[in-house]
Amino acid sequence: MKYDWILFDADNTIYDFQASSEIAFHLSFEDYDIATGDEEYELFRNINFETWKAFEDNEIDHEQIKQIRFKKLFDQLNVKNIDPLKFNGLYFKKIVENPKYMEGAEQLLNNLIGNVQLGLITNGMKEVQRPRLIHSRKLDVFDLVVISGEIGLSKPNKDFFQYAFDRMDGANKEKVLVVGDSLVADVQGAQAYGLEAVWYNPFKVDDKNGIQPDYEINSLEELHDIIS
Repeated sequence: MKYDWILFDADNTIYDFQASSEIAFHLSFEDYDIATGDEEYELFRNINFETWKAFEDNEIDHEQIKQIRFKKLFDQLNVKNIDPLKFNGLYFKKIVENPKYMEGAEQLLNNLIGNVQLGLITNGMKEVQRPRLIHSRKLDVFDLVVISGEIGLSKPNKDFFQYAFDRMDGANKEKVLVVGDSLVADVQGAQAYGLEAVWYNPFKVDDKNGIQPDYEINSLEELHDIIS
């Protein structure tokens, strides 16, 4: 193996967050006897994207995400008498209960176990990430799990990567590879800390916004050629 450690992002790299999120979104509204469709979910996706972008830019924190995104959604849908924070907790519960994987993710992890040390580094919420790992029986797969919601630091902050590196048993930066779908959080963050990074780009987005990943893959199977 070319690397001693591979650090994976969680959502939209290992887990198919969009698939789980859509299921959780509709099931949560069902609990309140409110019918939702593609239009409502697309509205939420846009609001959620903007909210997480504000988080990555250090404009808001995790607690504000939980409140803001559903409050904005309810305002636009004219939904009343539902507490956004309580609804967010229900949505989290549904995500944990409905884990989905990116194509090839489970097979990739199975192939790597025992051949390289594996880490999961995520900007996700503590209410979702570790419970989902436990629910999907993946917690023991990883030698390292770093969750921004647990430590109060987030990618692309160098302190996040330092926190992870301090727990990697004297790892050599040249032997650590980061894999993730976010050019800013995963690729730029890793490179700024001195690590090589793979941009997982399954939707074949062309615009890199001036960021140059060390590697780019469109399927997780392609990672084998990089690490072998």
